[in-house]
Amino acid sequence: MALVLVFSITPSVFAAEDPAEKPAWDISRSKVATALNKNNESTVTLSLPSAEEKLNSDVVFVLDGSSSANTAVVDGSLALLEGLKTSTENSGAAVNVCVVKFKRRAYKSDWYDLSNNLDAIKKAMGTKYSGGTNIHAGLLAGKEALDQHDGVSAGRKYLILISDGSTYLYSKDGNWASETPFTRSYYPEEPYNRVAGSFWDVNWYEPDFHLDVNVVRPKNTSDVAAWQNYLNDVKARNETVNSEGKTGDDYDYHCDYDLNFNQGKPSDDFKTQPGEPRTASNRDMAFYYANEAWNNIKDRGYHAYSIAVKDGLAGAGNADDSRSFMNYLNNGASLNFDDIKNEIIYAVGKGSQVVDKMGSKFDLVPGTFQLTVGGKALTCIQNGNTYWFGDDVKSDRFVIDYNEGDDSFTWTINENVSNFAPVQLSYKVKLTNSSTTVGTYELPTNEYAKLTPINSDGVVGQTVKFQVPKVIYTIKSFYYNANGGTGTSGTAKPTDSPKTGDTSNLTLWIALLLANGGAVTATTIYGRKNKRSVK
Repeated sequence: MALVLVFSITPSVFAAEDPAEKPAWDISRSKVATALNKNNESTVTLSLPSAEEKLNSDVVFVLDGSSSANTAVVDGSLALLEGLKTSTENSGAAVNVCVVKFKRRAYKSDWYDLSNNLDAIKKAMGTKYSGGTNIHAGLLAGKEALDQHDGVSAGRKYLILISDGSTYLYSKDGNWASETPFTRSYYPEEPYNRVAGSFWDVNWYEPDFHLDVNVVRPKNTSDVAAWQNYLNDVKARNETVNSEGKTGDDYDYHCDYDLNFNQGKPSDDFKTQPGEPRTASNRDMAFYYANEAWNNIKDRGYHAYSIAVKDGLAGAGNADDSRSFMNYLNNGASLNFDDIKNEIIYAVGKGSQVVDKMGSKFDLVPGTFQLTVGGKALTCIQNGNTYWFGDDVKSDRFVIDYNEGDDSFTWTINENVSNFAPVQLSYKVKLTNSSTTVGTYELPTNEYAKLTPINSDGVVGQTVKFQVPKVIYTIKSFYYNANGGTGTSGTAKPTDSPKTGDTSNLTLWIALLLANGGAVTATTIYGRKNKRSVK
């Protein structure tokens, strides 16, 4: 008889089971199991964040070239980095930092190791640039920086946009380093007006005034639906054929900041867009392209946050639509540096719970729970079916309540879990009901494991599932007859299994199985990581 066991896992599952009003977080987590030992036992390990995920992180700051050079912004950014630096000490984790500044174009720094290059990061943040505002270019450069490090998982890549939100230039060709980005204008070429194609271009014509046919830019709200309706309408307006038989893209031209605004001369490819209601201004398109780049960053699985700051030079826009746009990018929320620091540092917050139920073919082995934080084992105190894990300071940092009747347990997390000090809970399960019939079988070690996360601010998120490790084992052959003869065969039939209740023959069968232990093989179960920390 040959019994072959092969272990596999199911893909990562992100199941949202709670009402839609709860936030959905992409939480880094994993669940793995070892090969069965001679006692048919396997060790299952739950990890927050995923045990497979490397701890290294990338953080890209995308800062407006003028407003971000003020002391408050730099100090807030550096305080965030100091918090990250402290959290990663003794973890072996590296935090890589890149600084992108933008005005008419973007300027991307080198990557810096946070632990050794804080002064260089501070210098890069404090560098001031002038001339124009092109959020789109900054986001393109930020995404390019995050794309550079293949060795860092998407779930550990963060982009932080800091700006007043005022923008009127865009890099539609993807060239974020170009000194001549794109704009468009309603002003006539003759006589040329030096504000043509600038923030104030709509002083000549403003499509937002036509409320009867256009969805106007939201002025005093960051409501996601309102901004999406506006941006969708911008796209439609830009594609509308006007009285000249052209669309909006036909009127884009290269903005030469010094030539156009300082010298008061038009670019060689300057064009005048007709003042018609179903058109899109340069500001409309700048918001549209910035939003498009933002969504591309999020679609890559990167984390992106925006912080709206005040710039006295930004004009009235900073007080209405520009600032609203910045918060819209955060799904309507206003964030500060502390919020983002907690988002990066913590995987899940205090009060989060995991409910784990064993599979139908497996039983949990009571008393086998072990828990580590950052690789350091905590002390376990058992009282019946309740297990407390802690230290001399706090004995109940983590609590497990085992339900014997249901063969499940609830794991309550009583502290914030750091992305840089993973928490791992392990326990043993025993295979109790395997088949002896020739064939291949797949058995899940667990029915499910569900995490109800709470972030560091106490907000409850949607419940998500861990992956379920599965055991695949194959019985190649077994031969048995009524006279007590045994042996192996490649043609065994399902009826060749021992008869229930025949203890002598069953004993012989078991002895044969043990004697052929060399025919039993197993490999370790492992799981792909589930991405992103909760914030």
